Amino acid sequence: MKFRLDINGLRALAVFTVVIFHFDPTWMQGGFVGVDVFFVISGFLMTKIIFDRLDKAQFSLLEFYLARAKRIIPALTIMLLVVTIYCWNVLYDVEFQKYLKHLFSSLLFYSNVVYWQEAGYFSASAHENYLLHTWSLSVEWQFYVVYPIFIAVLARLLTRTIIKILILLGALASFVLGVYATDIWPDPAYFSLPTRAWQMLAGAIVFLYPLPKRLQHSSMSLLGILLITFSAFAFSSDYGWPGVYAAVPIIGAMLVIANPQSASLRLFNLNAVENTGKWSYSIYLWHWPIVVFLHNQNFAVQWFHNVLGIVCSFILGFLSYKFIECSRLYYAKFAVFASTVLFANSISPFATGSDSSIRAKSADPSNQLIQKYSQDRNNAARSESRESCRLSVHLKSNDEYVLPEHCVSKNEGIRGVLIWGDSHAEAIAAGFESFLKARTSVDTVISSGCRPTVTQTVGNASKLRKACDLSNSLAKDIIAAKKPLSVVIAMKNKHEIVDWPGNIEFLKRNGVENIIVIGPTPQWYPTVPLVYVREGGQGEFLSDKKLDPGVLSTDRKMANTLASFDSVTYVSVIKELCVAEEDSRRCKVKFDDTLISYDYGHLSKPAATYLSEELLFDLFDYESISVSH
Repeated sequence: MKFRLDINGLRALAVFTVVIFHFDPTWMQGGFVGVDVFFVISGFLMTKIIFDRLDKAQFSLLEFYLARAKRIIPALTIMLLVVTIYCWNVLYDVEFQKYLKHLFSSLLFYSNVVYWQEAGYFSASAHENYLLHTWSLSVEWQFYVVYPIFIAVLARLLTRTIIKILILLGALASFVLGVYATDIWPDPAYFSLPTRAWQMLAGAIVFLYPLPKRLQHSSMSLLGILLITFSAFAFSSDYGWPGVYAAVPIIGAMLVIANPQSASLRLFNLNAVENTGKWSYSIYLWHWPIVVFLHNQNFAVQWFHNVLGIVCSFILGFLSYKFIECSRLYYAKFAVFASTVLFANSISPFATGSDSSIRAKSADPSNQLIQKYSQDRNNAARSESRESCRLSVHLKSNDEYVLPEHCVSKNEGIRGVLIWGDSHAEAIAAGFESFLKARTSVDTVISSGCRPTVTQTVGNASKLRKACDLSNSLAKDIIAAKKPLSVVIAMKNKHEIVDWPGNIEFLKRNGVENIIVIGPTPQWYPTVPLVYVREGGQGEFLSDKKLDPGVLSTDRKMANTLASFDSVTYVSVIKELCVAEEDSRRCKVKFDDTLISYDYGHLSKPAATYLSEELLFDLFDYESISVSH
């Protein structure tokens, strides 16, 4: 196929946005749209290859699959082999067992299925998964397997016109499914082929429905680049993806590919852009393991670490392109693939936990602690749907929800306590909720990732956003109807962006006499247990090397913001737990021989109990709330 400078430039733009986003989302919060652009490119190229060869009566499924394998598998296999050797030597047992599961799924191109069953693409646990980025390769490979068979069969039965219409309808059906599924099954929607197929079929549409000549102008190409760039900066993980907003970068990519004038753009003719496009696949392969590597070291990742990581990604991308992708030694490439499969199989007993003696790292006593908290984490996830008060867990596709009975009190006449916030509010409430319920009426209004507010809304771009607005609406109704004497507000972070004057005015207007705002808890990434054992796994305190600095900033801002309001008490968890030293700080993380959190920062029950006893119990007027009607 003739080399296309515009498609190569589009690859460069796509990989650049993805790499920047992964190293630091604050630099480009919507950079994940680069993957969507890659999908459009793949759909266009595959459709062109298939139809061109069908027209010449030269299409062969076997040749098509071999060509795709030669393109994808060798560089992927080398990356997997290197990362596996590294992980063999450094990961704890629980981590390595999970890694092997990801390795096999990546080798056999079903890792997208594995990841949608484990956690979301944007979740805090992403920095524990060295092969998370292979999900997109799995989606593409699945498309490569199904699509040519579909086209080849239709070509024997139907005319080209009907096939074009069917592809158009298929893209529309997949788009509608993606929009619908994103709202109710966000993780499967993000990772699965049926909800992503429309993005690749969008590329097919570009080939099958050429842009009219009157529209073939450089301004159309610039508009396409602008749409992609806008998406990379304007959208974020808060938007449901691949929902309706995903159409913006997709249309942008379609405009660039469809317009022959795109190749003449000065941007795409720059040497740096041309080389980045050529190396884009290998850069993509190597950048994510570097991101995870950085976030699992015993230091706080700073901007210069990210810059160095980006440079290393480009260097490894270049080396992989030159010595693997451009190599003509096809048999050697597949020998490496076969060797990697055999190696993975040879250590597979470890994946089931049946044999851990073959790894030196397995002898580390820290494995037991990691195993314990991993199990706690899994148990919490399993019990979430049954017991959680999170409205986001119980929200159905028709926008209806039924919360567990213990969440909203039926004691209409008692002016008790409202607990309001996100999953972190639920975690800390575990330390004082039962104590309060023995004395008064308690309502718990919680939704994942939701900042409590009565004046701000987040819309319905995703299930979490929709649940958040419903949760805040429920809290508003409870406050207006029951007029609780006390309201306890807590959330993960970024408290300062909430409209506190609006919240406080509404609460006071409805008779709330005691407003308690709990500041952010200390949060370590990737997880508290991993950071703890990597710092030696001893004592009650942990350094701030992997502590999220954002929560420290939020704590300072909130103490100042709320100081001027009457009847408002700001509770600084960080001030209670963390001790400032010369140019650093250390924080208490052990409570009754249990770590503060089983993940990055949701409080464990002992930690919540400790903080409740030390900071919260004295803030309630139990005599008043137990008798007020």
